[in-house]
Amino acid sequence: MKFFFPQALYNNSSRWQIFPLIKTLKKESNNVFNSLELVKDKSEADVIILPMSWNYYYRNNLIQDVLKLIYKEFTSGKPIISFVFGDIGCKVPKDFKGIVYRSSGRKSKLPNTHKGFPIFVEDPLQKYYSEKNIIIKPFSQKPSVGFCGLAHGFGIQTIKEILKTAIKNLVSFLGLSHRDLDQVMSTTYFRWKILNNLKKSDKIISNFIIRDSYRAGVKSDKDTHITTLQFYDNIKDSDYVVCMRGAGNFSTRFYETLAMGRIPVFINTDCLLPLEDKINWKHHVVWVEYNERHLIAEKILEFHKTLTETSINDLFLRNRKLWEDYLQLYPFFNATIYDY
Repeated sequence: MKFFFPQALYNNSSRWQIFPLIKTLKKESNNVFNSLELVKDKSEADVIILPMSWNYYYRNNLIQDVLKLIYKEFTSGKPIISFVFGDIGCKVPKDFKGIVYRSSGRKSKLPNTHKGFPIFVEDPLQKYYSEKNIIIKPFSQKPSVGFCGLAHGFGIQTIKEILKTAIKNLVSFLGLSHRDLDQVMSTTYFRWKILNNLKKSDKIISNFIIRDSYRAGVKSDKDTHITTLQFYDNIKDSDYVVCMRGAGNFSTRFYETLAMGRIPVFINTDCLLPLEDKINWKHHVVWVEYNERHLIAEKILEFHKTLTETSINDLFLRNRKLWEDYLQLYPFFNATIYDY
């Protein structure tokens, strides 16, 4: 598959806003990896990429320039792909007919041209444990459920989060910003409520490390800090890991859990998951709808009762392989090639 991006719409200095595939392919010495290739002549391309995020184009008042170039230069019928960056994301012009990749957003509010985008994480097994294979875990009749991260009980922080989201939604609704509307909630309190619910069950081993601040307040050398190893040890030592949204309507922990070969407990807050037409996600996770979140302990127990030591470790292996085969950068785009 050959990709072309217009240089006129590209800014190498805004690294976080560059389409991830472009950043990586430009680093390849031969510009080719697993059948994915960047070309300099648009006539050779199979797919056109908008090189920067829609957030970038809005912030720099370039939306009309983008649309004008698309309609002027790319009328050959070749598919055009783009992406939305960040926790909250932004609105995409309604007259853009291409594909939009995004991790954030509410699925029910988006057109079907918006596709789920994984959070691409570095392999934690190799990085922190020097392992290429999953770490086997003995089976227990009591499921071990892990979580390491930020959560708060009800308080001033809860009120601040709710008010902040409500105000930003109002500003967006009035057309004064380009950001998406988001669910009005306190995500840290939402997490605390879920975890507190699980703690009440005597049929579950709660393996929780609750932080008072994001990444325990660590600002530098995050990857080598002891709190990061504690985070991955928490996943490794658990059968299941609670994965629910944070500031954005997605969970990075979801992909980290799969990479570690464990089972996410996925709280569905109207999320947009990647490759939903290829992956039966309910075969890989404990699926909990938002309106059934009070039943989370029962859902985990029901799922766990169907497993044995052999089958749970087989699922650990399949989840790791799912991450390897579909949820890393090149495998993800290889998997979507024939969708264009």
